[in-house]
Amino acid sequence: MKSENWRNRGKVFVSRDEHGRFKTWRAVPAQSAFRSDYGAKSVAIYGYASIDWGRRSRRYEFHGNGRDIFRAVRLALRIVPKDENRYVTVSAREFLMHPYRYGKEGYWIDKEIES
Repeated sequence: MKSENWRNRGKVFVSRDEHGRFKTWRAVPAQSAFRSDYGAKSVAIYGYASIDWGRRSRRYEFHGNGRDIFRAVRLALRIVPKDENRYVTVSAREFLMHPYRYGKEGYWIDKEIES
């Protein structure tokens, strides 16, 4: 079986006959599908941050390619996670498109960046 990317299904294993005609297919396990969507790279920013009134622990975890992760980390230094969802795991590209869905303006009191 060979893996192919199908438009509506994502990554699937496909078997074909000697003429290249389609025979059967099966879905790729969830772990592999997750890595194909987000890439194997991930970076976490965690520490204490303040938005309006107090100091609370917060965390971002980004997945994706290197360029998107770099841009997301630079943006996340100004936009900290909201109080409703203090621990956020998100694709770096999704965070870049909608940063205020996951956080709001604030600043990090102390932080660690870990890859």
